[in-house]
Amino acid sequence: MFVVFIAVAPSCRPSTYATIISPVPGARFTTADTIRFRSELSSDFGLGGPLAPAAWSWTSDRDGLIGQGCHIDATLSIGEHHVTLSVDYG
Repeated sequence: MFVVFIAVAPSCRPSTYATIISPVPGARFTTADTIRFRSELSSDFGLGGPLAPAAWSWTSDRDGLIGQGCHIDATLSIGEHHVTLSVDYG
């Protein structure tokens, strides 16, 4: 069994922000697992409508871009991954 470890670093949050809700920091998976990455926008985020999937970018410091969209499913290579969610608010 090969283990994938995910670390989610805390960050300073402006009044409008996206939050990674899963997986939780420190979660462990095997390389065969499909990992569900989920996020949400802060309640004070006021848009005229939803953001396009391309506005959301999930990256791993080991594997690079792992997907786009507010919710994605992905597999990661073996090792510790620091996952970052970037959102282009337009």
